[in-house]
Amino acid sequence: MKQNEALTILKSERNVFLTGQPGTGKTYLINQYIEWLIDNGRVPNVTASTGIAAIHVGGATLHSWAGVRDDNNLTAENVTDILENPWARERICKTEILIIDEISMVSANLLNAASLIASKAKGNDKPFGGIKIVVVGDFFQLPPVKGEFAFTAESWKQADFEVCYLTDQYRQADKVFNDILTGIRKGELNDEQKQILRDRVVDDVSGVDAVRLDTHNAKVDKINEMKLDRLPGKPNLYEMTADGNEKAIIALKKNCLSPERLFLKVGAPVLFTKNDKDKQWVNGSQGKVTEVMEHGIKVLTDGDEVIVGIEEWERSEGYGRNKKSIAKVRQLPVKLGYAITIHKSQGMTLDAAIIDVSNVFACGHAYVALSRVKSLDNVYFQGRLTGGFLNVDEEVQEFDKKILKA
Repeated sequence: MKQNEALTILKSERNVFLTGQPGTGKTYLINQYIEWLIDNGRVPNVTASTGIAAIHVGGATLHSWAGVRDDNNLTAENVTDILENPWARERICKTEILIIDEISMVSANLLNAASLIASKAKGNDKPFGGIKIVVVGDFFQLPPVKGEFAFTAESWKQADFEVCYLTDQYRQADKVFNDILTGIRKGELNDEQKQILRDRVVDDVSGVDAVRLDTHNAKVDKINEMKLDRLPGKPNLYEMTADGNEKAIIALKKNCLSPERLFLKVGAPVLFTKNDKDKQWVNGSQGKVTEVMEHGIKVLTDGDEVIVGIEEWERSEGYGRNKKSIAKVRQLPVKLGYAITIHKSQGMTLDAAIIDVSNVFACGHAYVALSRVKSLDNVYFQGRLTGGFLNVDEEVQEFDKKILKA
């Protein structure tokens, strides 16, 4: 489906599942839809499965919107307790359109809980209390931390989603690479495609200028720290500032891709952690620090030297004239670019990547990492490529086949 077709459906009163391979423009399209809603006087509530994803879309987590702490099943007493909070009840009752991004990481229990709480708050037995629901994401990407996929939930079936499956690719222009990514989703890589991937395994990447994608935070942090130490000179420290609700600040700091304490030196590679309003860089763009200043840095990115100042991340409620800021944090929109976790790379577009497959432990891990990169020529694997390192969940494959046939 083309983006303009999907946008027309989004503008209808139908519940919508917006999906497609990485790089098909899901985030771009949902932002267009949000702008259209605001222009027409309608206020959506934008949520996501995790704090990191929520910051990307400028919203809150689905847990926060629904007033729940975890993904456990709710009792009638739990629901009553949640709705005794006037702020939670008012927030839900005022919601006319609920957008849930990164739906792959939302569990069935959480989706059912959100629907139940909304129905009780609004006194409406329809799914989600009659709120229009738009879920966005790709189930071939990272799964819920625990529990079943959202598409197995009773509330998913009741919502009767209109599926908008985007097909045009904007990230990878290479047909060979696209065919490999499609083959991984279908579980149908041929021998030639498998060999192409094996040929991307390298033992020595010391001369490769690319970010390393790994599975564990501890290893990523250690690599970044050690690499920075090896550069000459004293590091410049940039400390995050904040104001607003204390709990919201803690959540913003935890989930902001820019660190609370950022150490940088001239020559250090960086990853941008936020889209630039002037489109000089996007979330995931890579660059190299050319100058450090008191309140900013200069970065060489994509052949151009740009001045990068302090940016702001905000937790807010409402949109347009009704927007109310709850908390803000401020930091340079970059992080050290020697290494990053695969989990934090979801949603990014990378020029090049070294993917460590030694400790891949979940379906979708390697697929997410591989699909971040624009060109197969700039993909480098390290570690042993086992037969199952690119495995995707069979339940997801069956679900995908079903919606493609519909």
